[in-house]
Amino acid sequence: MEEKKEEHKKFKRDTNTPSEYYKAWDKYDVDAECEKVDQDTDTVKDASKVMFGENYDPRKEVATTNRNGSSNNTNVEMLVKGGRGQGLFEIEQKKDQGNLCFRNNEYQKAVILYHTCIDALVPLLAESHPQAPPLASVVYSNLALVRYKQKNYEDCVDQCSHAIECDSKNAKALFRRAQGWRRLNKVKKSK
Repeated sequence: MEEKKEEHKKFKRDTNTPSEYYKAWDKYDVDAECEKVDQDTDTVKDASKVMFGENYDPRKEVATTNRNGSSNNTNVEMLVKGGRGQGLFEIEQKKDQGNLCFRNNEYQKAVILYHTCIDALVPLLAESHPQAPPLASVVYSNLALVRYKQKNYEDCVDQCSHAIECDSKNAKALFRRAQGWRRLNKVKKSK
């Protein structure tokens, strides 16, 4: 019985009033905490000088990084948008533009944008970039949908097959390929 009371106390509502919280904040010394942060920053700078040398400046490394995310003298990759490399970010932007064109029934523009994405993804796939296959699968699948809407069912099936090669669990590509096969009267393959 005593254990239940102590356990119940853990979950008891907070009985402090807001004025008590304000009093606690009045005791907090902001300037002292800022000085602690500044000291920690100085310690990190000193550690980087020990690790990389006295003349180390991380801003110079970023400045020498080229558009593809690689650097001439070090193995640095600029990361943006959820940790993806800059090249993948640009490809994803093109994919999004293609999606917008598709929604506006501008199928030919969407095809051009998706092919631009694929052309940029091919070298990344060859390098076995870990984030390239899922993106390539989506782009191929989107291109397949455009081809399906254009009633180009053979190309739809081909694009879906490429998407499935990149990601075998892409359900949309599997479904769209089955739809394409059905339109081509290849019902046995679609099952």
